[in-house]
Amino acid sequence: MNFAPRRYSSRNVIFALALLLAAPLPAMVQPAFAQNSAQFDLDNSDSIEGVLNIWEKRLSQEGLIVLGYYNGFADGAFGQSSRNAIASYQRDHNRPASGKLSARDALELGGAALDLRKQLQWRPIDKSQAGVTMSYPAALLTQRQDNKLGGETLQTADGVLALKTARFPNSGAGQIDALFKNLSDDQGSKVTYQLKRQNWFIVSGTSGDRKFYSRFEQRGNEIRGYDLSWNANEPSKVIDNISVLISNSFYPFGDNPADGDPSYPTLMQLADMAGAGDKGTQSTAADTGGGSSNAPAQSSQQTAAAPDVQTAQSGDSQDGVTEQKSNALPPPSDGSLVTSDGKGLRFVYHYFPPQDPNLRYAYQWAVDTHLFSNIPEIDGLDGLFVTPRQLHYVTRQCGTINAFYNKENGAVFLC
Repeated sequence: MNFAPRRYSSRNVIFALALLLAAPLPAMVQPAFAQNSAQFDLDNSDSIEGVLNIWEKRLSQEGLIVLGYYNGFADGAFGQSSRNAIASYQRDHNRPASGKLSARDALELGGAALDLRKQLQWRPIDKSQAGVTMSYPAALLTQRQDNKLGGETLQTADGVLALKTARFPNSGAGQIDALFKNLSDDQGSKVTYQLKRQNWFIVSGTSGDRKFYSRFEQRGNEIRGYDLSWNANEPSKVIDNISVLISNSFYPFGDNPADGDPSYPTLMQLADMAGAGDKGTQSTAADTGGGSSNAPAQSSQQTAAAPDVQTAQSGDSQDGVTEQKSNALPPPSDGSLVTSDGKGLRFVYHYFPPQDPNLRYAYQWAVDTHLFSNIPEIDGLDGLFVTPRQLHYVTRQCGTINAFYNKENGAVFLC
């Protein structure tokens, strides 16, 4: 289970958020973006917490969990533990340790959380037998079957990691206390952590050669909960993250309707600003959210954004857009690897439209901002090295958020 969290560069975070959060915004939200865009500054250390919604705050706490700064609840309430975690993160990134989220903090932490979710294929349990609302890492827990506890068991193919949901519908008053006592006093277990409240509890520890984390809650005459267990010799960092994230996604009797549906409007705007703010464009969620099914024509906005880029575009919308720097010399006809100006073969940039219409914004943004040619690192390398063939940079939908090199095609793919 090689899903250890990675270091996150600002550009990785931008790409992750731009693609994951690319769904068009509700119409009533879009005008607010256009009106308030000037208030956000990624390099300003002032707190942005006042404009983050509950889901964005939870996502930031989740990012702190993923990166090892926090092990509490991702509930959107920033108590002292959350403040200390934010301050530690800021110190490690050479920023004022205010303990309050800046725009850049929120963007990076949200990106870290979303990146791990994508790696783990994080998703809700569909039609849970136990009636609970919770999410799990579908990339790992690939086996599912009903169990004798009134719920389901989801586990890895080798049984190393297992999640069991449970439902006890005819529980009398105080049965939650009896269940807590049984789990805490189990002679075969060593409890390392426990938290008890009036109608719910958490117990974790070791039992034989396995570790466990159990959480149960009673409402009326029904108890619902789950037990997560794993081999004790598994890398603790990965499992600890999974355990905390599962716990934070757990609503035994359904979500709180007051929270509304999950949405990340401010993080979407921050990602858009980070991607285009330094390139002379004003591409925001408001002006690129809709898009059409046709390939975008080269507009005056595009030309102004990158006047030294030449674009070749097919009339077939499936072909997308192909670009090169306007001064790029074609490969020599004699097969030489050096052009007449003494430089190597020039890069070619491709933008392919996605099949998912919800990702149309990401495609439009990449085209309108001339994404590849406006990345200084890529532009600086163009023609610098002599390579056996042209190198292609490609954006496309490929089912994951990642960037990789494909030797067969001689291409760098940005998913």
